[in-house]
Amino acid sequence: MIYTLLNYFFAINMNDEKLLEVLSQLFKELRNFKYNGDETLFSGRLGVSLFYFFYSNIDKKNISEEIALKIFLEEQERLKRYQNSNNFAYQLQWFLWYSFYLNKNGFIHFGIENIDDIKLIIEGKFKNHFVDKNYDLFYGAIGTGLVLQYICERENFVNTFYNFFQSFKETHNDMTTWKRKTLTSGIEDYNYGLAHGIPSIILFLNKLYLLSPSKYIEQCILESSKHLVSVKQNVDEIGSFFPTTISKDYINQRSRLAWCYGDLGCGYSLLVSAQSLNNKELYSLAMEILKHSASRKDPKQNMVYDLGICHGSSGLVLFFDRLYRITNDEVFKEASNYWLDLTVNSILLSGGIANVKTWRADEFGGSYKDFGFLNGLTGIGLVLLSAVANIDTSWDECLLLR
Repeated sequence: MIYTLLNYFFAINMNDEKLLEVLSQLFKELRNFKYNGDETLFSGRLGVSLFYFFYSNIDKKNISEEIALKIFLEEQERLKRYQNSNNFAYQLQWFLWYSFYLNKNGFIHFGIENIDDIKLIIEGKFKNHFVDKNYDLFYGAIGTGLVLQYICERENFVNTFYNFFQSFKETHNDMTTWKRKTLTSGIEDYNYGLAHGIPSIILFLNKLYLLSPSKYIEQCILESSKHLVSVKQNVDEIGSFFPTTISKDYINQRSRLAWCYGDLGCGYSLLVSAQSLNNKELYSLAMEILKHSASRKDPKQNMVYDLGICHGSSGLVLFFDRLYRITNDEVFKEASNYWLDLTVNSILLSGGIANVKTWRADEFGGSYKDFGFLNGLTGIGLVLLSAVANIDTSWDECLLLR
């Protein structure tokens, strides 16, 4: 296994003392993150490995790449010992995505042994999702698809996932949508979050269309985008263009400003669809939604309660930076910088990265310390590294941002 630095990607702004101070604190703090029973990218040590791979580009001591590779190999060995666990296929799935990501981007070079056996495990996981009609990014077919794209023949991959979405779609008045059964309560609803909802399907359909631009997929993108537009609300009255969920008995109208839920995910899925379909009207609507999101600056009013990627300020830094790179519109650059300043200043005002906590409602135990990629310190660190190095991230593929 050969580690390769990607220094040519980076144009580091070494003058930002605040950012570099926070990153130095993160470098030390994440060394304290031990195995927590979770080997996945989103909350386990794999995310920490990714942080140290990227940190190597500002590391004057030249030890971070060694730390990154050590964690990666430790998690690989740990996964081998848990092959008989009930959660093995899920943990294997995200380990594979991370491995393929590292290989594709030149961080490491390796070959995977027993690829046919591994493929059978992941395809078996997908078949279960097919039966359950579970499209979820983290726990369902879309997440599995992010791995299968690397190990399946292209045409077979596209057809398999197109047929999956077709198998349980609902179509009314030239509009297509999908119900979701919540994992905890079993209640069926229409979910409008990027993390667990219809925007994630639309974005995955666009990924399929990019691989194989067929009229069938194009039509499905158009019809599902129409449905999304049909549930748009009066933003002046409610405060957001889109609800969080709609169920038989309830509409959760006002949505937060975040990666996981709200107008950003809905607007982004419409923007990507507009580009695929070359639809100027849809593009204009998407930009209206996204620019309004950029104008939402009050953390409390917009339910930005912490600094993590999932539903916190660093996720907004990431999202708005992605929008700026796609559209070249300065509105999004300004929004990204606003939330970046808020994130860094919040860390320093708290007394340092060791004091940063992830928000959780009091009835569920209150705020807590989280080292993970999705909700905690690792994700914050990766976003800050991207900011100080001024690079276009690529690891956000696992968040459906490309």
